[in-house]
Amino acid sequence: MTAAGGGFHFDPDKVQTAINELNAILDGMPTDLQKAQRLIHVDRPGPDRVTGGFHSAMQKSHEEHLKALQEFRAKVTNQIANLQAAMKQYHETEAANKHGLGQRGV
Repeated sequence: MTAAGGGFHFDPDKVQTAINELNAILDGMPTDLQKAQRLIHVDRPGPDRVTGGFHSAMQKSHEEHLKALQEFRAKVTNQIANLQAAMKQYHETEAANKHGLGQRGV
């Protein structure tokens, strides 16, 4: 959607392309989320203090990564919903305009 002459130009093909690309991103996320979950549950390799310190920092990093992935998935899902709502509104407006023009004999 771009401003054009004081209004907005809506290109449904570009919007549908964006929806498709976002859905493709979403389709790959379960694998990423599963990997992130597995990394959180990796056991500490040894009982020594140095390994424990490293492992704690690593686990914290994995937890933050998982949280970031979950937030990203929510944002992508929300963006898809917004774009689909815009497409629906566009098609409804187009249909109403065609109906109105048809009644006027144009």
